[in-house]
Amino acid sequence: MPGSSAPRSDTDLVARVRDLQPLVRAHALRTEQRRRVTDEVAEALTGAGIYRMNVPRH
Repeated sequence: MPGSSAPRSDTDLVARVRDLQPLVRAHALRTEQRRRVTDEVAEALTGAGIYRMNVPRH
């Protein structure tokens, strides 16, 4: 997803998270081994606007 825009609705947020499932699963073992989220997953979460979900709209 281009940019780092906040999800427009809860439904949009859920759809974005579902779209990331294959990537998260593919990196699960490496994440467990390193005990931290991989850079690729962190970047995908940022790009999907997941971290912005707690930012007030106003």
